[in-house]
Amino acid sequence: MNSLFQELEDTLNRASEDAQYWDAALKTVVDILGARGALIPAIDPFFRGTWMAGTKEMKEALPSYVNDGWVQNDPREAVLELMMKHGYACDHDVFPNRAEKDQIPIFRDYLYPLNFGVSHCIRILTPNGCWAMTVHFDNDHPPISA
Repeated sequence: MNSLFQELEDTLNRASEDAQYWDAALKTVVDILGARGALIPAIDPFFRGTWMAGTKEMKEALPSYVNDGWVQNDPREAVLELMMKHGYACDHDVFPNRAEKDQIPIFRDYLYPLNFGVSHCIRILTPNGCWAMTVHFDNDHPPISA
């Protein structure tokens, strides 16, 4: 485990200077946490251009997120708002009732079949402003402490 933390520190140092290393950093985060995938989309309104880092699993899931219309009116935007306010947030903060969450179409029809049921967002500072690192866990993962 210590070698993974050292690998993460080394990769984050490189990523802070060269964006091509963000994918590797996210893979290490996933390995450390036992997560299913991770993504960093740009959320800073002053960042110009399109840039995104992610693990292979998340990048493979993105085309259907866009092409099948899940990107429209995604109810998880409330998680991003909480994350920007507090520095971190989880879908459990917005959808605390699991039975009700299970009936929300984006979870039931898109995320659960991919085994991406629980996501945590963490505000990180990059050389291009604040970005949201979203780490996705399996459907039944319990909340993670702050």
